[in-house]
Amino acid sequence: MSGQISHHLSPTPGLVTLEELGHLVQGREIDTVMVAVPDLRGRLMGKNLDAHHFLAKLPAGPEMCAYILATDVDMNPLDGFELVGWHTGYGDLRVVPDLGTIRRLNYLPGTVLVHGNAVHPDGRPVAVAPRETLRSQLRALAVHGLQARVGIESEFVLYKGTEAQLRRSGFRNPTPVSPDNLDYALDRPPALNAFFHDLHNALHEAGAPIEAIKTEGAPGQIEVTWPYGHPVGACDTYTLHKHAVRHIAAQHRLTPTFMAAPQTGTGSGLHLHI
Repeated sequence: MSGQISHHLSPTPGLVTLEELGHLVQGREIDTVMVAVPDLRGRLMGKNLDAHHFLAKLPAGPEMCAYILATDVDMNPLDGFELVGWHTGYGDLRVVPDLGTIRRLNYLPGTVLVHGNAVHPDGRPVAVAPRETLRSQLRALAVHGLQARVGIESEFVLYKGTEAQLRRSGFRNPTPVSPDNLDYALDRPPALNAFFHDLHNALHEAGAPIEAIKTEGAPGQIEVTWPYGHPVGACDTYTLHKHAVRHIAAQHRLTPTFMAAPQTGTGSGLHLHI
């Protein structure tokens, strides 16, 4: 992997090609390019770039502080990382856009999301960046003549109220969007149906169509599944999904959590079928 843009000639249906992005920018339909790299917790970190600037001035991608790959869940810098710390002066890395991952986000007007590859200033891949770590494992499988395909199931719990409202209460006793076990139920509260509809459409339009979405066994619990796919694409889809869930939930004045056990008796899993 060099410091040049990664080109994919045949993107997945629903994704935007670089040529199409140029037309959308010229037509003033897109004004922002969000260049992102997953952190160690699967959260998208990055910058919002002016779309004209992205196309004309930053073909190799923006620079970001390398500490985005060396923090705790609250974004506090941690000691003990070879990549970055006070011993390195908290230098930068570059995020090279993967042009096979340009996605239009219907929940953020005028915006596309592009996943990127973290590289050192000399163009070497950052080995601990999640996308590169995954690719290194796929290369190790290929040595043995093996290829992997991955199907993902994502579970999370959805609560009533905005994050600010829950924060004021100290996140004590949040109220699930549905009060009962609605596992596989097709009779659901209107707020939940509206959220399902918007999440389904957002992922479909962003080139990450789901296989199914359903209520799970705990109050307010939801499960989303996708068809089997290439591991890197599957993981890109999952990070997009988490981003979309949080933004769409906020638009509905709801708050999601992907915690494994947010309440006693409630367990959410991320199931990987390989």
